[in-house]
Amino acid sequence: DKRCPEWNEVNAIRVDLPSSQHPAIRASPVLKAAKEIELEFRRARARTQLDEVRAHLITAYGVLQIRSQVSGQGLVTRAQSAVNRKFKAVHSTADAYRGSRELMLALGMSSDDLEFRPLQKRDLKAFKMYSADEMLALMREGKRAGLGKSRKAPSWLWERWDFIENSSTPEFKTYFEEGELQS
Repeated sequence: DKRCPEWNEVNAIRVDLPSSQHPAIRASPVLKAAKEIELEFRRARARTQLDEVRAHLITAYGVLQIRSQVSGQGLVTRAQSAVNRKFKAVHSTADAYRGSRELMLALGMSSDDLEFRPLQKRDLKAFKMYSADEMLALMREGKRAGLGKSRKAPSWLWERWDFIENSSTPEFKTYFEEGELQS
Protein backbone atom coordinates (compact mmCIF):
# COMPACT_ATOMS: atom_id res chain seq x y z
CA ASP A 1 0.00 0.00 0.00
CA LYS A 2 1.61 3.24 -1.21
CA ARG A 3 -0.77 5.60 0.55
CA CYS A 4 0.44 7.98 3.18
CA PRO A 5 0.03 7.04 6.87
CA GLU A 6 -2.57 9.81 7.36
CA TRP A 7 -4.80 8.26 4.68
CA ASN A 8 -4.68 4.92 6.48
CA GLU A 9 -5.36 6.63 9.80
CA VAL A 10 -8.41 8.50 8.51
CA ASN A 11 -9.79 5.38 6.84
CA ALA A 12 -9.36 3.39 10.04
CA ILE A 13 -11.84 5.67 11.83
CA ARG A 14 -15.18 3.98 12.27
CA VAL A 15 -18.27 6.15 11.96
CA ASP A 16 -21.42 4.50 13.23
CA LEU A 17 -24.47 5.77 11.40
CA PRO A 18 -27.89 5.95 13.08
CA SER A 19 -29.13 2.96 11.03
CA SER A 20 -26.49 0.76 12.67
CA GLN A 21 -27.72 1.60 16.17
CA HIS A 22 -30.18 -0.37 18.29
CA PRO A 23 -33.79 0.78 17.70
CA ALA A 24 -33.97 2.17 21.27
CA ILE A 25 -30.93 4.36 20.61
CA ARG A 26 -32.28 5.41 17.18
CA ALA A 27 -35.49 6.57 18.89
CA SER A 28 -33.57 9.15 20.93
CA PRO A 29 -34.42 12.77 20.03
CA VAL A 30 -30.69 13.50 20.01
CA LEU A 31 -30.30 11.44 16.81
CA LYS A 32 -33.23 13.05 14.95
CA ALA A 33 -31.08 15.32 12.75
CA ALA A 34 -28.51 12.59 12.11
CA LYS A 35 -31.29 10.16 11.10
CA GLU A 36 -32.74 12.71 8.66
CA ILE A 37 -29.33 13.30 7.08
CA GLU A 38 -28.66 9.59 6.74
CA LEU A 39 -32.17 8.99 5.39
CA GLU A 40 -31.61 11.58 2.63
CA PHE A 41 -28.30 9.93 1.78
CA ARG A 42 -29.98 6.50 1.69
CA ARG A 43 -32.83 7.85 -0.50
CA ALA A 44 -30.35 9.18 -3.04
CA ARG A 45 -28.48 5.87 -3.03
CA ALA A 46 -31.71 3.86 -3.40
CA ARG A 47 -32.80 6.06 -6.34
CA THR A 48 -29.48 5.34 -8.05
CA GLN A 49 -29.83 1.62 -7.33
CA LEU A 50 -33.34 1.54 -8.84
CA ASP A 51 -32.06 3.38 -11.91
CA GLU A 52 -29.27 0.82 -12.22
CA VAL A 53 -31.78 -2.05 -11.90
CA ARG A 54 -33.86 -0.55 -14.72
CA ALA A 55 -30.85 0.01 -16.96
CA HIS A 56 -29.46 -3.48 -16.26
CA LEU A 57 -32.86 -5.02 -17.06
CA ILE A 58 -33.12 -3.23 -20.38
CA THR A 59 -29.60 -4.16 -21.43
CA ALA A 60 -30.00 -7.73 -20.12
CA TYR A 61 -33.04 -8.28 -22.32
CA GLY A 62 -31.18 -6.66 -25.22
CA VAL A 63 -28.31 -9.13 -24.76
CA LEU A 64 -30.86 -11.95 -24.49
CA GLN A 65 -32.32 -10.87 -27.84
CA ILE A 66 -28.84 -10.85 -29.40
CA ARG A 67 -28.16 -14.32 -27.98
CA SER A 68 -31.28 -15.67 -29.67
CA GLN A 69 -29.93 -14.47 -33.04
CA VAL A 70 -26.43 -15.97 -32.93
CA SER A 71 -25.35 -19.41 -34.04
CA GLY A 72 -22.25 -21.46 -33.60
CA GLN A 73 -21.08 -22.97 -30.34
CA GLY A 74 -18.47 -20.31 -29.55
CA LEU A 75 -20.78 -17.38 -30.23
CA VAL A 76 -23.68 -18.95 -28.34
CA THR A 77 -21.44 -19.68 -25.35
CA ARG A 78 -20.08 -16.12 -25.32
CA ALA A 79 -23.56 -14.67 -25.70
CA GLN A 80 -24.89 -16.87 -22.88
CA SER A 81 -22.02 -15.72 -20.65
CA ALA A 82 -22.97 -12.11 -21.39
CA VAL A 83 -26.61 -12.86 -20.55
CA ASN A 84 -25.57 -14.50 -17.26
CA ARG A 85 -23.38 -11.51 -16.33
CA LYS A 86 -26.18 -9.05 -17.05
CA PHE A 87 -28.75 -10.96 -14.99
CA LYS A 88 -26.23 -11.32 -12.17
CA ALA A 89 -25.86 -7.51 -12.25
CA VAL A 90 -29.67 -7.15 -12.18
CA HIS A 91 -29.98 -9.36 -9.11
CA SER A 92 -27.02 -7.95 -7.19
CA THR A 93 -28.24 -4.37 -7.76
CA ALA A 94 -31.78 -5.39 -6.75
CA ASP A 95 -30.38 -6.95 -3.56
CA ALA A 96 -28.43 -3.76 -2.82
CA TYR A 97 -31.65 -1.73 -3.25
CA ARG A 98 -33.49 -4.08 -0.89
CA GLY A 99 -30.76 -3.52 1.71
CA SER A 100 -31.02 0.25 1.29
CA ARG A 101 -34.79 0.07 1.68
CA GLU A 102 -34.44 -1.89 4.92
CA LEU A 103 -32.09 0.76 6.28
CA MET A 104 -34.50 3.53 5.24
CA LEU A 105 -37.32 1.73 7.06
CA ALA A 106 -35.10 1.49 10.15
CA LEU A 107 -34.55 5.25 9.88
CA GLY A 108 -38.28 5.94 9.89
CA MET A 109 -39.36 5.84 6.25
CA SER A 110 -42.98 4.74 5.89
CA SER A 111 -43.41 1.17 4.66
CA ASP A 112 -45.96 2.43 2.11
CA ASP A 113 -43.60 5.00 0.58
CA LEU A 114 -44.56 5.11 -3.12
CA GLU A 115 -41.08 5.84 -4.44
CA PHE A 116 -39.30 3.08 -2.52
CA ARG A 117 -41.57 0.06 -2.63
CA PRO A 118 -40.60 -3.53 -1.94
CA LEU A 119 -38.83 -4.94 -5.00
CA GLN A 120 -40.19 -8.41 -5.74
CA LYS A 121 -38.76 -11.01 -8.10
CA ARG A 122 -41.80 -10.47 -10.36
CA ASP A 123 -40.77 -6.80 -10.73
CA LEU A 124 -37.48 -7.76 -12.36
CA LYS A 125 -38.82 -7.93 -15.89
CA ALA A 126 -38.07 -5.56 -18.75
CA PHE A 127 -40.76 -3.18 -19.92
CA LYS A 128 -41.73 -4.39 -23.39
CA MET A 129 -43.13 -2.10 -26.04
CA TYR A 130 -44.18 -3.19 -29.53
CA SER A 131 -44.02 -1.29 -32.80
CA ALA A 132 -47.09 -1.27 -35.05
CA ASP A 133 -45.41 -3.87 -37.30
CA GLU A 134 -44.67 -6.16 -34.35
CA MET A 135 -48.27 -5.82 -33.13
CA LEU A 136 -49.59 -6.79 -36.58
CA ALA A 137 -47.23 -9.77 -36.74
CA LEU A 138 -48.37 -10.95 -33.32
CA MET A 139 -52.02 -10.54 -34.27
CA ARG A 140 -51.46 -12.54 -37.49
CA GLU A 141 -49.97 -15.30 -35.35
CA GLY A 142 -53.02 -15.13 -33.11
CA LYS A 143 -51.01 -13.83 -30.17
CA ARG A 144 -51.60 -10.85 -27.94
CA ALA A 145 -49.05 -8.13 -27.35
CA GLY A 146 -46.75 -9.34 -24.64
CA LEU A 147 -47.53 -12.93 -25.57
CA GLY A 148 -50.68 -13.22 -23.51
CA LYS A 149 -49.70 -10.64 -20.91
CA SER A 150 -51.32 -7.56 -22.46
CA ARG A 151 -53.71 -7.14 -19.54
CA LYS A 152 -50.93 -7.23 -16.98
CA ALA A 153 -49.86 -3.81 -15.76
CA PRO A 154 -46.13 -3.15 -15.82
CA SER A 155 -44.30 -3.19 -12.50
CA TRP A 156 -44.08 0.00 -10.43
CA LEU A 157 -40.42 -0.04 -11.39
CA TRP A 158 -41.35 1.35 -14.83
CA GLU A 159 -43.30 4.36 -13.58
CA ARG A 160 -40.17 6.53 -13.99
CA TRP A 161 -38.06 6.90 -17.13
CA ASP A 162 -35.81 9.83 -16.21
CA PHE A 163 -33.11 7.31 -15.31
CA ILE A 164 -32.10 7.29 -18.97
CA GLU A 165 -31.05 10.95 -18.88
CA ASN A 166 -29.69 10.63 -15.34
CA SER A 167 -27.53 7.58 -16.06
CA SER A 168 -23.92 8.24 -15.18
CA THR A 169 -22.74 5.11 -16.99
CA PRO A 170 -21.58 5.95 -20.55
CA GLU A 171 -22.39 2.42 -21.78
CA PHE A 172 -26.05 2.80 -20.76
CA LYS A 173 -26.32 6.24 -22.37
CA THR A 174 -24.84 4.89 -25.60
CA TYR A 175 -27.16 1.88 -25.50
CA PHE A 176 -30.24 4.04 -25.00
CA GLU A 177 -29.20 6.70 -27.52
CA GLU A 178 -28.18 4.37 -30.32
CA GLY A 179 -30.51 1.48 -29.51
CA GLU A 180 -27.73 -1.06 -29.69
CA LEU A 181 -25.53 -2.88 -27.24
CA GLN A 182 -21.99 -1.61 -26.83
CA SER A 183 -19.43 -3.93 -25.32
